[in-house]
Amino acid sequence: MSPVFHARTIEVSGVAHLSKDEVVRLAGISSGTNLLWLDTGTVQRRLEQNPWIRMATVRRSFPARVQIDVVEREPLVVVRGKGGPVLIAADGRRLGAARRGDAFPRVVGKDLEAPIRVIAPMPRWLRREVDRVSIAWDGSVRVLLETGVHIEYGSATETAKKAAALAGLLQWSEQAGTKLVAVDVRFPDAPTARMIGTTPSGSSPSH
Repeated sequence: MSPVFHARTIEVSGVAHLSKDEVVRLAGISSGTNLLWLDTGTVQRRLEQNPWIRMATVRRSFPARVQIDVVEREPLVVVRGKGGPVLIAADGRRLGAARRGDAFPRVVGKDLEAPIRVIAPMPRWLRREVDRVSIAWDGSVRVLLETGVHIEYGSATETAKKAAALAGLLQWSEQAGTKLVAVDVRFPDAPTARMIGTTPSGSSPSH
């Protein structure tokens, strides 16, 4: 077969966790691959078997170019695995072992659905503030921030509104120079906060 149609150029886009070389290796494409016989659907399915790749698109441009576009899953939380901490994506897919220095909210317990629903709508800066998420005996969600602030979330419903309410309170607290002890966003339209020197029933400031 003529080498005119060999894949002399293989381009990869969309990678962050994986390297371009890893994607090419997973695709099973090399400079000797003939584009005439390349089944792009098979290559896409092969790539999507990797837990980090949520979606892959493979295109041929004759005579000798292959373009691979991938959409990676984003790690969201960490759970304790048999061999150590494991990264979990927003769709619940296990992505593999967490690396030293990875900073993601830890999930305490076996329930992943509710913690993921709570963490997913948070802005990135707020996710980095979360130390762990746990489920109480009654099914309510509790969040502990790195600063030691306790957050009562209640059920894993209206999580976007609750994340916005929590973010607003934390930003207000920082701007006002106050120190929060606990926050209650079970009712996101009327969140409450307890600060040093206030009673547990202290209402949140308007913002």
